Amino acid sequence: MLYEWNVEPGHVLTHFWENIQILHRISPTTERMAAATSPRFNDLVANAITAQAKVPAEQIIILDNSDKYAPDGIKSQQPAAGDDSLYQIFGTMANMNHSALQNDTSCAGSHGPSFRAVLLDAATQLARLVNGRRVRYVELGPEPWKSSTIITHLLAAGVQLTHYVGIDINPESLSTMRDALVPIIGAGRFGYLTADFYKCSADDIPGPPSSAGPDVDYITIVTNLGFQEGNDLPGNIGPMLTRLTRTGDLLVSEMQVWVTSSAETAESFIRGFYDHPEMRRQSGLVGRQFDPTCSLVPGEGDDTEYVIHLVPVQTEVGVVKVAATLISASTARSGVVGDDNLWLVWNVFTGDSPSVERSVHWSRRRWWFERKEDISGKGEYNERFIPPFHNVLANSCIKYTTDQFNLARETTGKFAVRKVLETGDKSVIFQIAGRV
Repeated sequence: MLYEWNVEPGHVLTHFWENIQILHRISPTTERMAAATSPRFNDLVANAITAQAKVPAEQIIILDNSDKYAPDGIKSQQPAAGDDSLYQIFGTMANMNHSALQNDTSCAGSHGPSFRAVLLDAATQLARLVNGRRVRYVELGPEPWKSSTIITHLLAAGVQLTHYVGIDINPESLSTMRDALVPIIGAGRFGYLTADFYKCSADDIPGPPSSAGPDVDYITIVTNLGFQEGNDLPGNIGPMLTRLTRTGDLLVSEMQVWVTSSAETAESFIRGFYDHPEMRRQSGLVGRQFDPTCSLVPGEGDDTEYVIHLVPVQTEVGVVKVAATLISASTARSGVVGDDNLWLVWNVFTGDSPSVERSVHWSRRRWWFERKEDISGKGEYNERFIPPFHNVLANSCIKYTTDQFNLARETTGKFAVRKVLETGDKSVIFQIAGRV
């Protein structure tokens, strides 16, 4: 099994086996490079890719999804001064949404409705469900185009908005969201919280401003758009959303789903989405954190490979399809792997109480080893060569069927599905659920 451990230069390792036991409990890497805490959803995805596509496990770099959007998320390489990758990543998603909302035929299929029409229908349903109460609008993973469209529609329907709160781990989204929403709702009703959803609760979300008056009665609409719920197991997403809401709140989620009428059609929709120029650009920006030359923009990074996988993963609601993208990155160029791919400097046979009274070669504060046990149970620690080219798991997203997504909502969190709206081609749904 391959393990990772961070060490200081010149550090002397003693009580080797005891240290490894502790390391295995707190930082297993499931036999491959990891840039974040695991095992979680992305470990399962990487395992599935290895099993289905025969991509060597040790060549896959796994990122926790939040690492792509947090300023200090990817530890393997410090961004250069002036690096605006986080802003650009946010921009790729916003550009896709803008394009979808501007196109009256997007996701419409042969008979409609389009993506925009279903979004507006969801806003109409929300206006009906709030039943005259004032609304606090909380957006998880803010995005300007859909947010401004929904809020404008709610206001036009007579909904009284107490205030808006955006919650995002990526601080680069704040200025864009302020520019998009302040002209609609006013500066006094705009709020922002730069935080990780998993580390927040309903108590952390700011209440109405003083201008709303004392003891104002309001309902909270929480939106989780952009297929975000596909980025983790339902057993993690459900409790997180439960913590962020209170009884009576409304939750709106948008998902690209697996079309059950035809596997060929479902796969075509999903591959088409991940082959969109903005999705390719986003993956290239993630890969650039490991390889400065990595790019999927035409004319740039011509040796960068990009592969879309659709793999099965077992979850709390059964086996689901997961879309995942791998992008090639030369980790040797970035210094992540180490100078000249040199990783270890020992070949040690251990006894019952092994120890290593010597220094190890270090590079970028990371080293790797492989432990093999012979028939007597003694361990052999060998130098492990890791190729200079790796595949970064840039995207991974569950593609539930509609029924699976409804099941996930009602069985992994304290919610009851109130309404499901789908686009004409049945590839995207908006689900409205009530917190119980």
